[in-house]
Amino acid sequence: MNKLKHKYLILWLCACPFFWACKKDNLQAGEKLEIYLLSTTQFVSGACQVDPSKSLVQDSAFIKNEDILSYSSSSYQFIFTKSAYDKIKTLNPRTVLVVAVDKQLIYYSVYFPIYFNSICDKSIVWDFNLDASNGITMKLGYPGMIQGSTITDNRNDPTILATLKRQGKLL
Repeated sequence: MNKLKHKYLILWLCACPFFWACKKDNLQAGEKLEIYLLSTTQFVSGACQVDPSKSLVQDSAFIKNEDILSYSSSSYQFIFTKSAYDKIKTLNPRTVLVVAVDKQLIYYSVYFPIYFNSICDKSIVWDFNLDASNGITMKLGYPGMIQGSTITDNRNDPTILATLKRQGKLL
């Protein structure tokens, strides 16, 4: 009987490190989600798509973490403070914005106001949501996805969602 207990004890001690190493949620939440402008912007030739190798992100955030009130992962919609929303409305069409967590770029996006008559089928675009006060929806392409186009969709990147959830801003 003593040998059997000894075997179980050894088995348990060998298995414990494997159980402790397993984590249910490996998502790493950041401290701040902020939005930056580019100081140098270059699009891929013939496309409405940012060329990352020729674009440089500004040092300071255009929209600070405290200006982001909420984000809906189902509708891809940010709600901003009125002052942040008003700042966004002053941007020139085709202004590139970077969504970042702790200054780490998550994705590029392009500002396309609803009055702008152009196509942007290779990028995530900012679209004013007329139904929500101070809301902007992140859409795939403008005026929408065009058949045959592909856009890397990082709108619900796990780091973004974990950061906003930790802050109580994720809807």
